[in-house]
Parts: sequence; structure tokens; C-alpha cells
Amino acid sequence: MSNLSTRLMECRKRKGWTQSFVSEKTGITNFALSKYERGTREPDTSTLSILATLYDVSIDYLVNGDSRELDLFEILHYDHLLFRGTQLTAEERSKAITILMALFSQS
Repeated sequence: MSNLSTRLMECRKRKGWTQSFVSEKTGITNFALSKYERGTREPDTSTLSILATLYDVSIDYLVNGDSRELDLFEILHYDHLLFRGTQLTAEERSKAITILMALFSQS
């Protein structure tokens, strides 16, 4: 099993998602996802981009394991931010920022 396959599986499991759910959200077949996670096939760059976006990680992280510190405030401004698989609206992202600002200003 390659590092890429391990990271793909870990990202999916960290979200609490099944391969079927990921397949439904991305249009990638369960068969292909299974092969990616077992390391018997590698996704092309387009597929990597789709999976990285869905899992909220960089392609660099999936391929190389590179990670960097992320600022939650910046992340909440992403247009395509998901919460439990559902994309947040601009209003929902704004509410989340307001709540977090209040929470952390109290500490």
C-alpha cells in the first residue's frame, strides 16, 4: 500500500464517509476508489484535485504528505467549504466566523 493510498483512505475515514458516499459526491466509481485506496491504481491529476477538494486537503498532502498549518479564519472564507458533506452558504460561513470570534475572544 502506497503513502498516497493510505492518505486517501485516512482522509475519507477521518470524515466518517464511506466509499459509496465519496462516489456519490464525486462521480468516481466505488471500484476506482477502492483501487486508489488499495494502491493498485493511482488517480490522475484531475481526480486528485476532486478528492483533495472534497477532503479539504491539498494535492501536495495527498501525494507527498506535506501539510501546513491552516488558519481556520481563512478556511471559513473558502467558497466551496463543506460541513458533513454539504456545502455551506456565504451566510452560514459568516455565522460560523461570528460564533468562533465570540468563542475565542472570551479566552
